[in-house]
Amino acid sequence: GRQQDEWNAWAAGPRRAEAYWSSEFIPACLACIEAGYNVVLLAHCKSATIKNPNGPDYQKYQPDLADRIFNCTAKSLQYLLYLGKQPDFETDKATKKRTVKSNERFIGITNETWYAAKNWDNLQDPIFCGLSAKETYANLSNQVKIK
Repeated sequence: GRQQDEWNAWAAGPRRAEAYWSSEFIPACLACIEAGYNVVLLAHCKSATIKNPNGPDYQKYQPDLADRIFNCTAKSLQYLLYLGKQPDFETDKATKKRTVKSNERFIGITNETWYAAKNWDNLQDPIFCGLSAKETYANLSNQVKIK
C-alpha cells in the first residue's frame, strides 16, 4: 500500500526523465535538425565497465547519462564525439624521468576500446583541435557536415 509507494517514490523522477527524453526531447532535437539547425549536446563522461566475453572486462568512457537515456540518445544521433588529449612523452635516459613534450587535443570520431564515439559519415581519423577554439571549429567543420 502506501508505505510501499513511498519506498519506491525515489524512482519516479528517473522514470519520468527517461520517458520525457525518449518521447519528447530527442524527437524535438531531430525536428530541429530536419529544419536545418545543428544540435549539440554536451555531457560529462563516466567510466563504464564493458563486459568482454573474450577476456577480462575493461573500462570505457561514455557520456554520463542514465543507461537507458544514453542508449536512446546514441541510437538517434548522427555523431557521438569525444574530446581527448594525446600526450607525447619524452624519457630522459639518465634519470628515467618522463616529461610531456606535447598534449595535443583531439576529437575522437570512431569507437575505441577506451571511449564511446560514432559518426554516420564513415570518418576514420581523429580531428585534431589545434591551438584555439577558432582552429578547432575550422578543423571540425572541414570533416563534419555543419550547416
